[in-house]
Amino acid sequence: MALNLKRIKSIYVKSPAFIRYPLYYLPFEVFCGSSYRTQRRALKQQESRCDSRRATKRDALLLDYLNDAINFIPFYKDWAAESGTQEVTDVDQYFDFPIIGKEEVQADLDSFLDPRFARSRYLVSTGGSTGKQFSFFLENECYSREWAFVAHFLAENGIDVNRKRISLRGVDSNDQNRAIEYNPLYKELLVSPLKMSEAVIVDSFDEIQRFNARWLHGYPSSVYEFAKTLKTTNRQLRGISGILLVSEKLYDFQKELIEEVFSCKPISFYGMTERLVFAPLVDGSFIPHPLYGVCEAIDGELVATGFLNRATRLIRYRTGDAAENVNPDERFLTSFGEISGRWGKEFLEGKSGSRIYMTALNTHSSVLEHVKRFQFYQNTPGTCELRLVPDQGFEEKDKRLIRSLFQKKVGNDLDLDVVTTSSLGLTPRGKHQFIVKE
Repeated sequence: MALNLKRIKSIYVKSPAFIRYPLYYLPFEVFCGSSYRTQRRALKQQESRCDSRRATKRDALLLDYLNDAINFIPFYKDWAAESGTQEVTDVDQYFDFPIIGKEEVQADLDSFLDPRFARSRYLVSTGGSTGKQFSFFLENECYSREWAFVAHFLAENGIDVNRKRISLRGVDSNDQNRAIEYNPLYKELLVSPLKMSEAVIVDSFDEIQRFNARWLHGYPSSVYEFAKTLKTTNRQLRGISGILLVSEKLYDFQKELIEEVFSCKPISFYGMTERLVFAPLVDGSFIPHPLYGVCEAIDGELVATGFLNRATRLIRYRTGDAAENVNPDERFLTSFGEISGRWGKEFLEGKSGSRIYMTALNTHSSVLEHVKRFQFYQNTPGTCELRLVPDQGFEEKDKRLIRSLFQKKVGNDLDLDVVTTSSLGLTPRGKHQFIVKE
């Protein structure tokens, strides 16, 4: 019988605590299997290579991936027949492959599937910034190999993936009514962003402290709110020496407060559910890992091919993300800067049709000191409602100061109305949206 990762995960999540607890003693090297260990070794070997040898290894992986595609994937078999391509022997041939997007893939998913992985794959879906669900298959080994890249990145920054962590991100829970839950397999205390509040953190603080976590793992918005609550209630979480922020754009005002509260610098990387890019953030730039895949910038948009997923082959795939300050080598990007798109596709529309991105609204002003969360809501171009969730000490004058702060940022092309509310909705996975448009 073929391995079904979703089924295994479902059984694990629903198992009682006394069955799951002994799994704490299984290190990642064991439960993630041989593919994890093999990938970790490959990553370690890559460290000792010079730049040219790293590029050579990357190119070899790419050629293997492309040749498999034209031999086994219907879409690429047809393309190869039409273009007269019998074998890919030079990396320059990569740029002859057609550029694709999620629309083409979703319209005919079967054409992009490798039949050899029909019994060793699982279906995933991503909503993306448009809210339209995109479904495709990942091969089973993607999960373990992805964790190998994450664990390697953590180790480079002094974090042991096998040490206890606090996770503030949307994951499946064994008890939907609990805001805090222990997951022994991952050595983590789960704090649900969907249920997290100041009262929950205060009431559970002793439990959180007793867990004795050594690092944090979560969405920037959730870790920021957690940090803000600790600061507001004058609580200090001891023992945290590392923070990994994932799945959302990290804004300066979040980074500054998180660093202040936990006395350590957060790390982050750019990645995708489609497993096309793994790019750690280093000194303000994202550095795509050459063993994970390759990236181009075409008309400012990231176009990528990943090596991890062989079940659904996505070659020269439009990510929907634009990157600034791109730095290519002879063929591919070796770094890129500020992201706008899926991570930064949040924008407000001005009266003239101008786009005001969240990056332009990024601020760490003291006028937001008494605000837990804020969100821009727009249903008509040229006007916007700035919704605030008040924190302790919030006064009416704060509304005026906040409106003045953001009105100066957006100028006369957008009229702001500031309102207070008791809560702001999150995505189904617990992510915060700074801009909501309807």
